[in-house]
Amino acid sequence: MRSYAMCGVIILALQAVLAAQSVVPQMINFQGYLTDNEGNPLHGTFDITFKIYDDSTNGTLLWSEDHDSVLVDSGVFNVLLGSIAEIPEVTFNSANRWLEVTINTPPGQVFPRTRITSVAYAFTDYDWTKKNNGDLYYTGGKVGIGKNLPAYDLDVEGKAYISDTLRVNAPIKFKFDYNSGWVHISAGQARVLHHNLGGDISKYIVCVEGSPNQNGFPIHRANFGTASFRYNLVWYEVGLEWYDLTDSSITVHRASDDNAVVMPEHKRWNYVRVRILKNQ
Repeated sequence: MRSYAMCGVIILALQAVLAAQSVVPQMINFQGYLTDNEGNPLHGTFDITFKIYDDSTNGTLLWSEDHDSVLVDSGVFNVLLGSIAEIPEVTFNSANRWLEVTINTPPGQVFPRTRITSVAYAFTDYDWTKKNNGDLYYTGGKVGIGKNLPAYDLDVEGKAYISDTLRVNAPIKFKFDYNSGWVHISAGQARVLHHNLGGDISKYIVCVEGSPNQNGFPIHRANFGTASFRYNLVWYEVGLEWYDLTDSSITVHRASDDNAVVMPEHKRWNYVRVRILKNQ
């Protein structure tokens, strides 16, 4: 009875990180050498099935793909695994993965499974290091998400969502969704500022500042997130307050007795700036 012999090599392991590319191909380049049982290289086309298991002999089938009419020339053939049936990322969430190759062309033969290993430079993931406990860390430079030229250690272009506690051991700088700039306001004057942010105003974070001039040297600041809080920056109805917050506008008011001699420092509070963070 005719039988086959084969040796094979995985040229590029799945998900080897190519730092210069923005998209990593989800395929494996597999090259094999097929002979008869006497060691003579075979020629022609063969139907070959590839399967990935989590064990060397039994285990669970994680992925499979049929390649029909694979051209074998002087014993050599080459296929792209994953070019027909996509290989899910979770297939390689463990190091214990085995590739099984079956020649379906009569008489047919299943070869012993071969363990899938990393190619040399994919092993380091270009300075990414994975520990046995699953931790992953990087010490080689900056990481960008949504941008290819990160300016910070972690630079995110877009929205970041945290479902649990965020712990920060440093000052936090916000990019406000609305900034009125320094607006002149006279004693006794109320101004309606239009931000047009929309959404749920109960999640807004409002920052109101007063300054003696439009260069912006704030005397007092108030930060709070609420839709129905009237707040004076100083006591005795002297200073600034905000109210009537909607999803499109906010009203700020400078008290009419803001020039009172009892608090002469507030005579200089001639400008107001409102900034809002749409916290949602």
